[in-house]
Amino acid sequence: PFLKELIIKNILPQQKQHSSSLITFRHLILLNLAQAHVDYAEEFLVDKNIHLPSLLNLRIKFEALEMVTKNFTNDATRLTCAKLKKLHIDDEFVQTKNFQNNSRKLNIYELAQMKS
Repeated sequence: PFLKELIIKNILPQQKQHSSSLITFRHLILLNLAQAHVDYAEEFLVDKNIHLPSLLNLRIKFEALEMVTKNFTNDATRLTCAKLKKLHIDDEFVQTKNFQNNSRKLNIYELAQMKS
């Protein structure tokens, strides 16, 4: 797919979560999961069935990010998040020690807290 920006608005869990083929979004630079169920965050951020080599901007709720990254310690999400330049958190949160330590490892340059 040639998408550059993708916004997912679906608060319901996925019905079918298993896919056998790899989908690569080579041109996707912005992914907005702020209004998506955590299933979609897992699907897009764990580099298993979906590959996002150009992703630069991610917008997500803190709780979903924390769950998918397993409190910012999950190596499976590092490949997707390594190139992020901007991370927009859509709700207020207290930065945990794991977040502070691992966000530096993920090369996250700017953290912009945005309220819904």
